Amino acid sequence: MSLERFVEICLTLRLDPAEVIAQARVDMVTKKPVTVNLIRLSEARTKKLGPLKGWAAMVSSGYNTSEYVVEPVELRGWALRLGMSPDELQDLLEKVA
Repeated sequence: MSLERFVEICLTLRLDPAEVIAQARVDMVTKKPVTVNLIRLSEARTKKLGPLKGWAAMVSSGYNTSEYVVEPVELRGWALRLGMSPDELQDLLEKVA
């Protein structure tokens, strides 16, 4: 992704691009990736994970794998789209794993 595109996306989401990069750096140093069992995630009953269930089913069947490693920066993006904190999402994903 070009830097210009990154800035456009941040501005569309009303995020400060510099803050997004700064937080990504912090996350990369302080947070660990989360390994998710895609089959369990696709079958999860937690309503908050609902939007990820279809994705998990598609990835597990399309790529013939049952695990996916979610990097801290990716986790933050997912959490933002799901309307929760990264820590809350990480806790939910770890319970499913």
